Amino acid sequence: MDYDGAAMTKLTNDRSIAMTPRWNFDKRLFTYVSYRGGQPTVYSYALASGRRWQATGLSGMTMSPAWSPSGDRLALASNTGDNFKLYLVDAAGKTLQRLTFGGGDDLSPAWSPTGLQLTYTSDRGGSPQVYTMNADGSDQRRLTFEGSYNTTPAYSPKGDWIAYTCRVGAVLQLCLISPDGAQHAQLTNNQWDNEAPSWSADGRQLVFSSIRGETSHLYVIGTDGTGEERLTSEPGNDRMPSWSPN
Repeated sequence: MDYDGAAMTKLTNDRSIAMTPRWNFDKRLFTYVSYRGGQPTVYSYALASGRRWQATGLSGMTMSPAWSPSGDRLALASNTGDNFKLYLVDAAGKTLQRLTFGGGDDLSPAWSPTGLQLTYTSDRGGSPQVYTMNADGSDQRRLTFEGSYNTTPAYSPKGDWIAYTCRVGAVLQLCLISPDGAQHAQLTNNQWDNEAPSWSADGRQLVFSSIRGETSHLYVIGTDGTGEERLTSEPGNDRMPSWSPN
């Protein structure tokens, strides 16, 4: 759909769950997770032709796709052999490298705008927290320590902030943290669950999903916490938005 919620168009017809769409840099394709084969699998979809193909040859379940800024590498999670771990594959689906090891599940990778770092979610310490590492898997470190549930991180276009879902009390909110962990801010503070933030290309807004009542819809908000607007109002639940590149 357009950035203001207009011109909504249905793209997939998998007759199953289809979730976490993620754009490639040139907006010619997006990658998403589908259960059409019975288990979560990452597929790519070409917008011009409607062609769909499996994005990787990794066995087991694959989830959480994220394209590098250059579009030549895809970070994703796979449970090949053990818990969910992060892998890099190339545009043809060839596995390049396993990035994470050890206990716990590692999910939701997101690239820095330079392509040199990744942020992701891991419960290796006992609860879901946000971590960062270099794109070759080195220098892995925990970033969030406040609260017991922090997930779905996303780098800002300038790389100066990471937005993520944080649980405050019993409610999911949107939070910001600097890549070095020195600065932290809570962006939303209301009674509803807000989650899965995605940045606008200019870095001025975030789109996210929020459950208000019985249904989840998409909203935008300024990075200063003002100017919130609702984008979707159709029946059904709208979740896991992904703002296209510039």
